[in-house]
Amino acid sequence: MTIYQTSPANYNSSRITVLNNTGVFLSSDQLQVPATDLGLSIKRRLTIEQDGNLRMYSLNESTGGWTETWSALAHPCHVHGICGRNSICRIFRDHARCSCMPGHEMTDHEDWRNGCKPLFSIVN
Repeated sequence: MTIYQTSPANYNSSRITVLNNTGVFLSSDQLQVPATDLGLSIKRRLTIEQDGNLRMYSLNESTGGWTETWSALAHPCHVHGICGRNSICRIFRDHARCSCMPGHEMTDHEDWRNGCKPLFSIVN
């Protein structure tokens, strides 16, 4: 279940959340999500990414790199607006791939969130 399916409150209501020192994300609406690498000695962070998804990362102290250990929306295509209007989202090797619907082209060739615009005009 996603965070939105388990939450009894409206999405704009206030909540208190905590990422505890063992790697469990706790919310005042009773949501509890454990990191995939539970443990006391691991440094973690929560980040709201540019695509709008909330992700938990764990630090690998030997390399200095961060590894994703949880995300609110596990399926990249379920993140609202990742590909924008008039576009199609498909998964390719665990990443979202966007494409325009037939008869459309990218609105902004540097940002899929702006979606696709039609190559035809609509006449009333």
